[in-house]
Amino acid sequence: MTYTAPNGVKWSSTPLFQSNDMNNISEPASLTALSRDNIKSRRDAFLLLFDEQIVQWNIDATNLRGRYTASLYATALEIKNGTLSIHDVQHDEATKEDIIELTMQTEDNLKRRSKWIDFTRDEILAIYGFYLLMGVKKEKNIEDAISLKGNRILSFPAAGIATSKNRLRIFTNAFGLTHPQRERDLHESMIAVSESYKNDKIAKVRDIINRLRDNYVKAYIPETDLVVDEQMVGYKGRTSLKQHMPNKPDKYGIKLWALVDRNQYTLNLQVYAGQEGFRRVGSRMREVDQAHRVVMDMVSVLDTSDRKHHITTDRFFTSLKLADDLLKRNITLTGTIRENKLEVPEELRKQRRNGESNRRTVNSVIRCVKPNKLVHILGSAHNHSETEVVGPKKIPQLNDKYNKSKHFVDIVDNMLKKYTAQRPTMKWNFALLIRLIDITALNAYKLVSNGINNSMGFKSLDIARVIDISSYSNDFEPHQVTGVSHKRVRCNYCPRKSGNKTRYKCKCCARPACGKHGKL
Repeated sequence: MTYTAPNGVKWSSTPLFQSNDMNNISEPASLTALSRDNIKSRRDAFLLLFDEQIVQWNIDATNLRGRYTASLYATALEIKNGTLSIHDVQHDEATKEDIIELTMQTEDNLKRRSKWIDFTRDEILAIYGFYLLMGVKKEKNIEDAISLKGNRILSFPAAGIATSKNRLRIFTNAFGLTHPQRERDLHESMIAVSESYKNDKIAKVRDIINRLRDNYVKAYIPETDLVVDEQMVGYKGRTSLKQHMPNKPDKYGIKLWALVDRNQYTLNLQVYAGQEGFRRVGSRMREVDQAHRVVMDMVSVLDTSDRKHHITTDRFFTSLKLADDLLKRNITLTGTIRENKLEVPEELRKQRRNGESNRRTVNSVIRCVKPNKLVHILGSAHNHSETEVVGPKKIPQLNDKYNKSKHFVDIVDNMLKKYTAQRPTMKWNFALLIRLIDITALNAYKLVSNGINNSMGFKSLDIARVIDISSYSNDFEPHQVTGVSHKRVRCNYCPRKSGNKTRYKCKCCARPACGKHGKL
């Protein structure tokens, strides 16, 4: 039986063509020559991805903002002391109003804030390491981490030499990722592309994301099975980038498109900044077929010259046009498809018998998998008869392929959420940077797992060494212990089978230590 879709595509309940040779493709992941030559440790893997250029951008932008803010406080101090008039200040009116407001602060506060000490590479890397350690140790906030000893972060090993409470506060206040002139250039280039753009919404992070994406691709050859899906970076501050997705762990935040392989390695990502590629539709300009554009952008990093790939998508992305365009690039597609798509015939939009398949005359099959919910799967690599099944449950190959692949991005989301370095912040670019650090740390772990014989789990990854906290020492030496008000926990140094519990923690490293292993 043959059906015709509203857009003229013909489908048949019997195969009208031979299966293509791209079915059942499977090639394992591997490291590139760059990774094999440069990765000798976990630290090497992280810094290969989050390279010196990215760190330097962060240092330069943060120091520039910090020096500028300090100069405003210095000007306010001179005005307060009467050595300078506000009329002699070479700033615009808005900045002059800010300076006048600063003069209301105390002289001691103005003196303290008018001094600025530049951040160095080692200090910035140590701060990255501190945030990652906060995630691994599942510390809820910075106050918990600094509660044991004044303003030093000493609630777990290695964090004590990372930074101080005040320097961490100064870093977050002056935080920047891109030089202001570079941001202006990005705004102008975006407006030059189309008059519909008012500015580049992600100018603050565009260079870093592009650099990370290039580094991810250069370091790793992915498996043939990949997934394109969205992630959510939790954020509740003010930004035009904020989205609401009720089915995600973080309901509000910044949406990312991501390309992930079976090993949970993120190969490409893109910030959703609204519509791109505007076209005139009726009386207004809007983006047409955004889902198609996103998938093609994601797979643009894949080398398809001598390696075939298979992409899995959900119903937001899947379309017959996408399947055809991917086939031209040696990439096959599997994904659920909305029943209201123009390529789906009216007969297939109605309730049908479970498992019934229909084939187009060329290279694709659409299959009803849940008739009560009208769920259909479109595939361009599974063109056999509907009786082809796999596994003891006799699941059709098309269904099996989708079920095994659809959760790749969700697994990455769960891993990042489990040990996230994310902390409450009002700066969206800071929230995004921490997510990028999380993703890079996970990718570095995957590189090490692929290239080095290492059975260490992700939680046990020695992030302190990855981030170059060079004076970190994990060797135990008995210290004085101090009482804590927490419940009794196992001693960190007694054999687990002994079951010894204690209410005390080491004063310096915060590890639980019983009387035998600590000085009371």
